[in-house]
Amino acid sequence: MLEGSPLSGIELFKHLPDACLEALEKDSDILNCCAGHLFFQAEQTGSVLFVLEKGSVRTFRTYGERKLTIAVFQPPAIFGVMGCFGQGKYLSSAEALQASRVRLVSRESIIALLECAPRVTHKLVDLMSERSFHFLHGVETLARRGDPSLCL
Repeated sequence: MLEGSPLSGIELFKHLPDACLEALEKDSDILNCCAGHLFFQAEQTGSVLFVLEKGSVRTFRTYGERKLTIAVFQPPAIFGVMGCFGQGKYLSSAEALQASRVRLVSRESIIALLECAPRVTHKLVDLMSERSFHFLHGVETLARRGDPSLCL
């Protein structure tokens, strides 16, 4: 494992062969942004996985004038996973809560990674399952409170 690699602290990328990690770093871009920067919006088509290296980011859904926070990420963390798979549609929006440094990893790089290290597929499925569970749990909690804005 590459010592000091910003990606090596991410659970998804732990135990990758050095060649895979080097290729991922070489093929990714860095974005330094201010608080309020919008990375993507719900239903937007994307093709990038975001790796938070510094700062703070939240994902959220907008309901009328309200924003429902789904998750708040601190480094090291990844977000925007859905932009790399299937139709590539983001299910939520994401914005920086403070000045942040984010690595942008393309869909093509993720596909190459899955070919280089197939066990990453299992980690991605686990990550998406865990996040879906937490999201649904949050929706259930709001529904139990009797929030009328959640009724369809």
